[in-house]
Amino acid sequence: MVIDKIENFNMYCTNEVMKKACEFMKTHDFSKDSTGVHKIEGEDFFYVIAEYDTKNLEDGFWESHKKYIDVHYMKKGDEKIYYGNFDDMKILKDYDETGDCYILDGESQGEVIVKEESFALCYPQDVHMPGIKVNNNISIRKVIFKIPM
Repeated sequence: MVIDKIENFNMYCTNEVMKKACEFMKTHDFSKDSTGVHKIEGEDFFYVIAEYDTKNLEDGFWESHKKYIDVHYMKKGDEKIYYGNFDDMKILKDYDETGDCYILDGESQGEVIVKEESFALCYPQDVHMPGIKVNNNISIRKVIFKIPM
């Protein structure tokens, strides 16, 4: 898992699709996008605009993905993301091919705070629990890029 400011995202672009995502992030006005899924390049590379209220830790859940790298790009507000390693977790729900998601259980290895204009880069081995409040429950808006492996 990587946490950094969005202006440094290009340092982590290790393939052509990530480079295109980086360019898109620099030029696109996300404030005009409605919540939900937005296709970028074919069926595999897309982003999701998410708006929700952060929650208490006990209301969160662990997730991981198999086909996509997640880039959580915070546009409004801040949230904690707890993280762990896939191999250290127990699978609670079999892999959902359609949603590209495992639901897991286990212990946190740590937490990070994703602030406005920052991002968290989550690879498939990076089990994560996003959406957790920092101090108080607040409304956030973020862009979640789904980049194929």
